[in-house]
Amino acid sequence: MEGDVENKKKRYADLYPSGASPDPGPERDQSAPSTDQRNGNGPGKAGKSRGRSKLRLAVGAGALIIAAVLLTGPVLGILNGLNGTSSGIPVLVHLGPSDREEVNEASVTLSWSPYGPAESYSLLITSFDQYGFRMNRSSPTSSYVLHEVLLDGTYRWTVRAVVNGSYGPVGEATTFTLRTGLSAPELSSPADGSAVTNSLPVLEWEEVAHADEYRLQVSLTPTFTSTLEDLVHGGLSYAPAFSPSDGTTYYWRVSAHHEPLLSAWSETWAFSYNVMVSPPSLIGPIASTTVLGSEVLLDWEAVPGADIYQVQVATSDLFDNTALDTSTTGSSFTLAQPLVENSTYSWRVRASDDGKWSPWSATGRFFLGVEVFNVSYEWLYDGRVWSMASTVNGSDYYPLHEQDRTYNYTSYVVIDDATVAAIAEELMSTALLNGYDPAQFMLSFVQGIPYTSDETTAGQVEYPRYPLETLVDGGGDCEDKAALFASLIGSLPLENDVIMLKYTSPGVSGHMAVGISGNEYEGRAYMYEGSVYYYCETTALGWGIGQFPQELEGYDVLTLPC
Repeated sequence: MEGDVENKKKRYADLYPSGASPDPGPERDQSAPSTDQRNGNGPGKAGKSRGRSKLRLAVGAGALIIAAVLLTGPVLGILNGLNGTSSGIPVLVHLGPSDREEVNEASVTLSWSPYGPAESYSLLITSFDQYGFRMNRSSPTSSYVLHEVLLDGTYRWTVRAVVNGSYGPVGEATTFTLRTGLSAPELSSPADGSAVTNSLPVLEWEEVAHADEYRLQVSLTPTFTSTLEDLVHGGLSYAPAFSPSDGTTYYWRVSAHHEPLLSAWSETWAFSYNVMVSPPSLIGPIASTTVLGSEVLLDWEAVPGADIYQVQVATSDLFDNTALDTSTTGSSFTLAQPLVENSTYSWRVRASDDGKWSPWSATGRFFLGVEVFNVSYEWLYDGRVWSMASTVNGSDYYPLHEQDRTYNYTSYVVIDDATVAAIAEELMSTALLNGYDPAQFMLSFVQGIPYTSDETTAGQVEYPRYPLETLVDGGGDCEDKAALFASLIGSLPLENDVIMLKYTSPGVSGHMAVGISGNEYEGRAYMYEGSVYYYCETTALGWGIGQFPQELEGYDVLTLPC
């Protein structure tokens, strides 16, 4: 019997969500204490008795609805009118915020699909973070603005339409997270007012909930009018990189970031710095220099009176995992132990005068490049798989890789690169031996090189490459492959000339291709200085000289000499 009563209670609760009756009436303060309406003295026996009467009524109503499932359509419509819901009212669709969206403003606008006959809409908002939180709201329109009434946290909401006093069905609930502020970080080390000697401390702070990154400032003044460090950092610690001065006090603070939110600054802490022995000054390598070979010369200026130096090399500026930690009496050290190619290393040195150590020097950095790159490609042409293998010296690659980028795409076409010329000669010889047109065969080779996005490979929206870079990097986009093809053709004693073709159209991405002269071709062509140049598509296999992509129809084209 008890289980049967509980089941009936549950059915009644399902019929009247949120404790609503068929005619809910005006809203009232949910926090107001209930009283026995007969005498105003609280629940008492009368109140309890009345409650039991209501329970019996609810059980009866529940039984009535269960029986109604078996009745005919017209009768069912009458019963729906009695319990305050209407099957003809549609489920409303939540429009905003999107499910699980983060809202960073104090005012939150809830919106949903409108229903024309609705006289109002009933909302229910609950909280994932505040136990017992429940907010009922009514709106005459299909949106409702919560004006700074919610605390930061995650909320769940539903809405239904009200037509002639009848409530429509409740749609699928969605959630949103309100986050309008971040706590200021708490500094942890070094302690405020600390005195350090001969080495700058690692600055550390506590994690702030929901912060993505932190802004750190180090200054010579407590008002931060003169900053030595001002940077955004993803971790919870930072090793300062500036050269310290003897007897100086430094001030530092941190704020938390969660785009677009910024916390207040932390407290300002200070530490003082004292020097007993001057730190060495680094000579080289220092500014992210590329180094090739198995030996790296670390060089610094000798410190007067120093009798020994400690040298450290690591993969990070924190030097928490050193690849080298050794001592030497000279003012240079040749690093001969194996290091990992294609990696960046940090290094520093400090001096000792009769057991008194200087602070560490500034941090130098070098990139250990690859001495020789092995380059190989396979591609399909004339139903056969072809392959090419070559080597590229790091000493040829890195000077190109370290050059600033320009958007003059024709400047990436080079005809005096020995490696590119050797590859072009090999491709031409293979084509002639097999009775192929050398230009078309070389075009198929370039088409077979993978098409890659600059954002993926270089972290930039646009990063033009020299031909040697495209070969070593294992791919490129349209301007990179176009420059490579033009360079291959230009490196050979062929009768074909080439130009670059730049396609643009308002509001869409542009495209680069190559034009090649020759009487044996047909298809899309352009006139330039009295000669006919046929379109060459370099980005994908299968395009013959003269074949033109329909997607480029209507684009403006600019012919550029190489």
